Amino acid sequence: MTKLKAQTQGVATVELNYDTNNDLLLTYQQVTFQVVGLTDTNGIVTVQVTCLPMWNAAANGVLTAVAKCNTDGIAQAESS
Repeated sequence: MTKLKAQTQGVATVELNYDTNNDLLLTYQQVTFQVVGLTDTNGIVTVQVTCLPMWNAAANGVLTAVAKCNTDGIAQAESS
């Protein structure tokens, strides 16, 4: 929480898991946190963060996405 409040630059990841064969990992190589707010949702502390993705020269990009599913050939050129 200290890094969020200080608006420290860093890596941010979002991971979604459905089961052992289906998941998605998004990695923002460099972000800066612009707004950090603590709130209460039905008695549970929640953190709302607004961040700005930035270009990262070492990673040569902004976002890396890794998706795993049990269907082959998605987004592949069709073979003739």
